[in-house]
Amino acid sequence: MNLPQTFPLTGMSCGSCVSKITARLQEHPDIIEANVTLTPPQAQIITRTALRSAELNDWLRPLGKYQVTEETPLSVPSTALPPKSAQTYKPLLILLAYLLLVILAASVASSHFDLTEAMRLFMGGFFIAFSFFKMLDLRGFADAYRSYDIVAKVWPGYGIVYPFIELGLGLAYLADTHPLVVNAITATVMAVSLAGVLRAVFSNRAIRCACLGTVFQLPMSTVTIIEDGLMLLMAVFMLFPDRSLNERASSASQRRRRRNRLRIRCPDAAHRGAGVSGALQTCGKRTPGRDSPPGITSLLRQVTAGVVTSEKGTSPASDQD
Repeated sequence: MNLPQTFPLTGMSCGSCVSKITARLQEHPDIIEANVTLTPPQAQIITRTALRSAELNDWLRPLGKYQVTEETPLSVPSTALPPKSAQTYKPLLILLAYLLLVILAASVASSHFDLTEAMRLFMGGFFIAFSFFKMLDLRGFADAYRSYDIVAKVWPGYGIVYPFIELGLGLAYLADTHPLVVNAITATVMAVSLAGVLRAVFSNRAIRCACLGTVFQLPMSTVTIIEDGLMLLMAVFMLFPDRSLNERASSASQRRRRRNRLRIRCPDAAHRGAGVSGALQTCGKRTPGRDSPPGITSLLRQVTAGVVTSEKGTSPASDQD
């Protein structure tokens, strides 16, 4: 029988205390799993048989000052975690909406929409924004993250490092550097995170989601599963992008570069919104007598005329010789 129990703890002051108590509880023959957090100071354990606080205090006595008090109900009171509703997840939804608006603005600026480019910008903004909220209370995030992440349970320091991993991935996505390596790391990190989230959600335990750090009290739910799963799918998709998408993106990039060159050589034609060929024709009609620089076609005509004139001027001299 797997019986979940939650006991308040006293005597803890840092992450080292959490690690020592966790390791000691996991050595207990009747404890299947132990999760200790500093904020709030408590031990959540899954046992084979019901344990009393006195038994746990006897087991923790070799560590010194740490003690558990009477068991508290497993379910977290509604004052600690709000109900799962759209209003509860409003901060997360607003943040996602802002990221989508950034992608829309970038698409308007480039005059085209590219799916791979949109995903790259979304993931970059996602990681940077989420790492910011986590770093506002780094220690609190690490404690909350340990309550469900499978890596942080084994290595508590992973909760401290994780926001910096997100920050690095976000900057790499926005810089568009080493996409294969970045997407591979993202897929691995998000797969591990998703595994912990799935385990927490399906265990029916009331756990705080640490996706936005400790700034917002968000309960763990299917919203967190969708969030991590979506990031995982995008990373995998970008590891094996469709060739046609790349070709279209490359063609669009070449067209933009040619259009930018035209804006320099022939600003009037480029700003009229004409195509590349139309801009060249318009630029060629400009006369060299105006203040603006001559068009490409006019320059070619002048050079050609000068060569012909030069040849005609030298012919008589060669005949006289």
